[in-house]
Amino acid sequence: MNLLQKLLQDTWNFFRRNLGGIWHVIWPVVIPLSILGAITMVLPEMEWPSIFLDILMYPIIQAATIFYISSIITGDKFSRTVCYRYAHQFWPPLVILYLATSLSIFVGLIFLIIPGLIIAARLAFAEFFCLLHKQKSMEAYNSSWAYTYEYQWIILGGLLIIGFLAYLPVWFIDQFMGRSGMFGLLFLFFTNVIYYVSTVFLTIFCFRVFTFYFDNKDKKNIHSPL
Repeated sequence: MNLLQKLLQDTWNFFRRNLGGIWHVIWPVVIPLSILGAITMVLPEMEWPSIFLDILMYPIIQAATIFYISSIITGDKFSRTVCYRYAHQFWPPLVILYLATSLSIFVGLIFLIIPGLIIAARLAFAEFFCLLHKQKSMEAYNSSWAYTYEYQWIILGGLLIIGFLAYLPVWFIDQFMGRSGMFGLLFLFFTNVIYYVSTVFLTIFCFRVFTFYFDNKDKKNIHSPL
């Protein structure tokens, strides 16, 4: 088993064992956002409010998820309330960080797809440095760029594999079932939920590579979020 396979296997095992707890943390945000996203099919004027709310809430749900994942590793297992309380405190630096990373990835994609994907891999640790090491936005950005160099192809491979596997069932449903009427609403709701859950899987994978790096290079304890 090569390193990528091992890290993906570790990710799947962690995801499978803790999906119930993770879902308990994210569903109060995921369900309303997914419903609102589906409603845009029949109310197109709600598309921009839906996108804006999605952007607004993404840093919070992502931070809450990371704090919960980290707390499982440390054995603290934070409650949903605690996860969101900590997430709220980190909303401003995360917004700046996500704007910076999104802009960098977008610029990379303009110069063909591969540079954008490589940039995405190199910035995969940024949110962990921001949340778990309490680094400022651009400091976390720079730390991720420096620390991911050795594992950029491992991260990129994992992101591509997970993204493909998450999208494949949605593509099959879209091709063979079509989208119309009530089924169309359910389809959009379903795909929105898959998007959020697949984002969690991607986050766990990146976190696994993050911990693997420090466990094997610096032998530092980076699991404690506070």
